Amino acid sequence: MSPAHPGLRLGRIGAWLNPGYGDDARTGLAIQAESLGFATVWLGFGRAPVSDLALAERILDATPMIAVATATAAPTSPSDLHAALTGPAHGSANLSP
Repeated sequence: MSPAHPGLRLGRIGAWLNPGYGDDARTGLAIQAESLGFATVWLGFGRAPVSDLALAERILDATPMIAVATATAAPTSPSDLHAALTGPAHGSANLSP
C-alpha cells in the first residue's frame, strides 16, 4: 500500500480475466495470477450485468490477498467512446462489448 493512498492496493500491473473463459476458469486464473505476484484481477463482464458480483465474491473467497476490480467497459465504436467522454451524462453511451 502507498502511504499517500493507504486504501489503494491495485498494484502497477493487473490481470484482466476475459468473460469468455467462464467463472470456474477465471477463478482458477485469479488464483494463478495471485501466485505469480499480481495484486489485482480485473473482471470483464461481457453482456452480464455489472451488478452481479457473484464471481467477484467467489474470487475473493478463493484468494487470500488479491484485489478484484469490476466494471471495466469497452466502447463498441469511436462515436460511443466520444459520447462517453464528452456527453452530458458521462458514461451513458453504449459501452457493451
